[in-house]
Amino acid sequence: MIALSLAYIIFNNFIVAKIYAVVFAENTASAHLLKKCGFNKEGYLKQHIFKNGYYYDAVLYGLLGGQQ
Repeated sequence: MIALSLAYIIFNNFIVAKIYAVVFAENTASAHLLKKCGFNKEGYLKQHIFKNGYYYDAVLYGLLGGQQ
């Protein structure tokens, strides 16, 4: 999987302790992909994203260097 390979390259070639992603709470496909790649849900952000005149909830996912 490309995402796992990219995480491996980042952690092994750069001084990076963590990679994170923020996705819309309704975007279950992105959440599923992140979980498949080893990311852990770290938080739920209420009304975090303002888009087209509306506020949307977001979910924060993270992957620590030793977890991939």
